[in-house]
Amino acid sequence: MLLLGIEMGLGGIFVYSGLVKILNLQGFETVVRNYRLLPDLFVRFVAYVLPFVELVFGALFMLGRQSKITAYVLSGLLIVFIAALSIDLVRGINASCGCFSLISDRETKADMLLTILRNILLLSFIVFFRIFQKRRA
Repeated sequence: MLLLGIEMGLGGIFVYSGLVKILNLQGFETVVRNYRLLPDLFVRFVAYVLPFVELVFGALFMLGRQSKITAYVLSGLLIVFIAALSIDLVRGINASCGCFSLISDRETKADMLLTILRNILLLSFIVFFRIFQKRRA
């Protein structure tokens, strides 16, 4: 039961996050641009592809399709999010993370640190889930 809850919760987080961004792709493009990490050439591509990747792989996770690829993609996304927030935190850029809301308010350093910690926790759940799933097989 616990594993099912983790499965639904993790997948649901990515599905919700992807949907929020899909409903306002232009707003998410602004969020991606505000990170100041990508050349303008790539900002639109990332902003228009990333939400669909979150949605599809989050749904696959919820449906019990935790293949290595699904786990690697979701883990990879979290690692990229952690890195981007960490880089901007060190650079002193207080950008909105754009995780679950596209409100363009700048986040405080404390908000950014909490988001990094939350993403590390989510990443650890995915790793735990994969390890436990391997042992059951």
